[in-house]
Amino acid sequence: MTATIWTLTLNPAIDMEGLVEELQPEIKLRSSRPRLQAGGGGVNVARVLARLGVRATAIFPCGGALGKFFRDLLEQESVACETVNLEGAPRINTHIRVKEDNSQYRFCMPGPEMDSDDEQRILDRVRNVLGKDDTLICSGSLPRGVEAGFNTVLADAVQEVGARLILDAPGDVIREAGRVPADWLKPNRRELETALGREVNMEAVEEELDAFREQTGAKHILLSLGDEGAVYGGEEGCLRVSSPEVKKVSSVGAGDSAIAGLAFALSESRPVKEAVRWATVAGAAAVMTPGSNLMENDDFKRLLKESWSG
Repeated sequence: MTATIWTLTLNPAIDMEGLVEELQPEIKLRSSRPRLQAGGGGVNVARVLARLGVRATAIFPCGGALGKFFRDLLEQESVACETVNLEGAPRINTHIRVKEDNSQYRFCMPGPEMDSDDEQRILDRVRNVLGKDDTLICSGSLPRGVEAGFNTVLADAVQEVGARLILDAPGDVIREAGRVPADWLKPNRRELETALGREVNMEAVEEELDAFREQTGAKHILLSLGDEGAVYGGEEGCLRVSSPEVKKVSSVGAGDSAIAGLAFALSESRPVKEAVRWATVAGAAAVMTPGSNLMENDDFKRLLKESWSG
C-alpha cells in the first residue's frame, strides 16, 4: 500500500486579505476587494503540496455554514478533506497590506473552544485514518481549551501506528509540553529560543540542537533561519543549508511552504540533506509572493534547479 500524507490543523482559519491606501485611526478605510483563502498551518501545507502535485489530505475540525465554505475553498484548490464535525465555525483572520509603505498587519482571531471530548474525537480520527509508514504533518496554533500536552499524546499515537510525525508548533507550546517525540520538529530561531527558555548560541548551534532533541525526544530538528537558510540537527549529524537569494515580498506562509518542501522530499525517499535543501528552497519561493499567498510551483522548480547548478 502506498504511504499517504495527512495534515492536521486544530485551529483552522479563513484568511481574509485586503489592500488599503494608508492606515489611519477612526476613519473608514476602503479596502480592495478581499481575497478569501482557507488557512491554518496544516491546511496551508496541504495546499502547497497540491501545487507540487502531491496528494495530501487535510484533517481539521469544522462546523456550521462557515465550515462548509471553508471546505469549498479547499475543494477549489483540489485539496482532499477529512473533517471532524465539531460545534463552532472556523475563525476569521484578517491580513491588511498598506499600499503607502507596503507594510502588513495581521489580525488573528481566536477559534472555537474545545474540551477533552473534542480532543479525543480528533485523536480517534487520526488513529482511524493513519496507516503504517504514512506521514502526519501537524502545524499551527492550539485552540482555546487544548493543553500543550496534546502534542505529546499525538506524537505517541503516531508512533504506535508506525507513521511519521512532522510537527511545527509555537515555542511556548513545545516548552510547556516538554517531551514531544516527533520524527521532525521545525522551529524558527525565535520559537527555538522560546522553547529552550534562553537565547540560542548560533556559534554552537549543533550543541543547541542536540539539547533541544534531548529535551523533546525528537529525532530530527530543522531550524529555519529565513534568508540565512536552515540548520539540521539529528540522527544524520548537523548540516547547514544556505537559502537562495530572492527578492523578499512577504514572509507570510514561508514556514508552511518549507514544511511542504520537506514532506515532498521525504515522500520520495530523498536523503536528509536533500530534504533540508528542498525545504529551504520552498521557503524562499514563498517569500517571493505577495500578502498571504503561498509558494508557486514554478518558482520552487526554478530555485531548486538553480540551487543544484550553483
